[in-house]
Amino acid sequence: MSIDDQMPTAWDYAFRPGRPGAYVRVYLRGRDIPLAGKLGKKSLAGVSPQGHDLFLEEAWGLDEDRWFNRAIPATRGLWVAGDQVAFVELFEGSAR
Repeated sequence: MSIDDQMPTAWDYAFRPGRPGAYVRVYLRGRDIPLAGKLGKKSLAGVSPQGHDLFLEEAWGLDEDRWFNRAIPATRGLWVAGDQVAFVELFEGSAR
């Protein structure tokens, strides 16, 4: 095993244990409008070498500018299959 095989990926760093919370926009392959949610203590992300599935503890709606406007009521989170993710944007604080 080389040292490269032991290095974390950018995904592993962004979603590491103890990471700060964030608001997240997840862009899926073949879809223009992103999914949105809150990455917090109850969220999970797969790490290498396993799949990079993502569970966000809250699903959020986006306004017409694709900015976070409110948590979607009565949801228990948002799961995204890692093989469908094109890219992810993470935002600090109140997402505004």
